[in-house]
Amino acid sequence: DRGERVVGTHKNNKDTDGDGIPDGYEILNGTDPSGGNPVFTGVLATVPPTTGGAFSDFVTTGNDLAILGNGPNGLDIFEIGAGYRPIKLSSFDTPGSVRKAALTQDYLAVADAGAGLTILDITDPENPFLHQNIAQESPANAVATAGNLAFVGLENGTVKSYDLFSGQQIDELLLEVPSGSTGVEDLAWANNQLYALTDSPYYRQWGSWRSKVHSLPSKNGRFEDDNGPFLPREEVSCYGYRPYKNGRKLFVGDRFAYVADIQGFNHIDLSTPDEPGQPTRIKTNSIGWRQIVSNGSGLAITAEAATYRVAGDVSTYTTDTDGSLYRTGGFLENFETTFPTSGDSRSVSIYNGLAYVADGTSGLQVVNYRSYDINGVSPELAVTLDDMEGIVEEAKFLTLRAFVFDDVQVKNVDFFVDGEKVFVDGGYPFALTLEVPLRKDQATLRLRVVARDTGGNEAYWPGPGMSDEHVLTIADDLVAPKVVTYLPKEGETVFDAETVMTIFNERMDPETIHVRSVRLYEVNNDASLTPVDFDSVQYDDATQSAYAKLPTGIKPATYKLIANELATDLAGNPLASPAPERTFYGPG
Repeated sequence: DRGERVVGTHKNNKDTDGDGIPDGYEILNGTDPSGGNPVFTGVLATVPPTTGGAFSDFVTTGNDLAILGNGPNGLDIFEIGAGYRPIKLSSFDTPGSVRKAALTQDYLAVADAGAGLTILDITDPENPFLHQNIAQESPANAVATAGNLAFVGLENGTVKSYDLFSGQQIDELLLEVPSGSTGVEDLAWANNQLYALTDSPYYRQWGSWRSKVHSLPSKNGRFEDDNGPFLPREEVSCYGYRPYKNGRKLFVGDRFAYVADIQGFNHIDLSTPDEPGQPTRIKTNSIGWRQIVSNGSGLAITAEAATYRVAGDVSTYTTDTDGSLYRTGGFLENFETTFPTSGDSRSVSIYNGLAYVADGTSGLQVVNYRSYDINGVSPELAVTLDDMEGIVEEAKFLTLRAFVFDDVQVKNVDFFVDGEKVFVDGGYPFALTLEVPLRKDQATLRLRVVARDTGGNEAYWPGPGMSDEHVLTIADDLVAPKVVTYLPKEGETVFDAETVMTIFNERMDPETIHVRSVRLYEVNNDASLTPVDFDSVQYDDATQSAYAKLPTGIKPATYKLIANELATDLAGNPLASPAPERTFYGPG
């Protein structure tokens, strides 16, 4: 059965294409037993890195793009939405050395080693340009994105959040890491929270035996408010030596996570997303593992080698729906096959049912690791959404998660809103976050989801017809917005031309955030207040925050920062009054 799956022939039919020649003879003779379907597995395409001699050790995919990281030689950007042959669109030499990267709709965030956090504008991926480069106090190892937010993980254990558009830092936290640790090794945003992987050795030899996975609740890039940290913050320990050169990598699926170590991986139950279960370690005979990811349809795909001293290839293993190994007996009973690559496989990402591999000096490899679906069986599809029993509030964000399983493999998922296809997700796990329209513009929100496998078989939610839609009622937002907190913190000192922040609990009407709705006052000796004009006040929707620039030449004094009822949310509700205040001091 495993051989049939790899080759792409039917296990119950010795002549899959019905041409009178048994499948085995066709394979021996070099003819196609499937009758012309593009089902053969293996390497489909190879594209070398732009810079000759560069070593590609990281890849990520999304938005019909593949990003190939080439360390100190920058990165390459490919279009992968149509067909299996990637089209190189552009290259970019970042200020540092690319360790990890994460995509959003318009930006690419790069953990750029000693150069810190680098943000590229990829609105036109054929002509990317440097949007921000934000220096850090420690080399940047890892990065994740959530909408217009970026999270960067540093070697000293610090995790920081930034607004991608403005480059403004939102918050930070320090994860405790022992002396000799490489700090934050990887980050992933899923289940509305941040997962961080840290190197946490007991002791130091040639490598580290332990790592930790942290679940960190975050709201609009913040890890805490005036009442303290968002909870629960949990951590679990994983065991296994750190992979040679590139370190550990974290993969988060629908209800589970993987952490690769040099001899296998740890499987973590995330059925309760904010309470990771105790990891199960899968130890293999190989000592050259680099990464493991899931396709969400019963396969784990790895970049691994027999030892850390030799070049890696791509292998596959059978898994259950929760990401655990499917068959009893350990990794050997679940091993499917290995696909040799021409280089040294270091990283792998799945998109539209194909593996995109960072393959050392060979650059980007495209691997068809599972034959195309010939069984004619539609995927299984279930959709969850965070609505309130059929009602959603205007101007809020709504997340749809598509849980899809197929007998062979899911290719992608289409999301429809009000009859229009708004997003095609080609990478597991499958999800869409959208903004609910204002009640004055429409009374309902119509949703539909279509999942398809690699054979073109489809599953539909809530039904097969184009008119079968899940209809939500849009409710008026009648609740006044509030100020969550201000920055700087109470009692801190500010300096000339610094930026102070007012953070709201929901999205605000940008037209109402200005120098009259966010005010600065000098506190006089008699406790009276004298208005002080900000140089500027700007609103950022991604962080739900007002950024106010202090005037040049601000004098030593006591100041109060106060937002008022002139600030309204998108539904027109004025800010709850009285709003909290923040006291801080001028220089001197």
